[in-house]
Amino acid sequence: MKNVLVTGGAGFFGTNFVRKDLATGLCKRVEWYLSHPDWVTAIRQGKNHRGRLEQNFAERGLGK
Repeated sequence: MKNVLVTGGAGFFGTNFVRKDLATGLCKRVEWYLSHPDWVTAIRQGKNHRGRLEQNFAERGLGK
């Protein structure tokens, strides 16, 4: 999944682009969660949640 910065998002094109991208992006995200039930269960049960967060922050150069 890539990040997109939309400048001028208040105009006609920007408003419609952001609206469409949010709708399709949300559907794709929901589909991903539905296709990865083990991951969702692990997160909801807190399994290795701290480890995942620490790895995520470390990969971004953040943390301790």
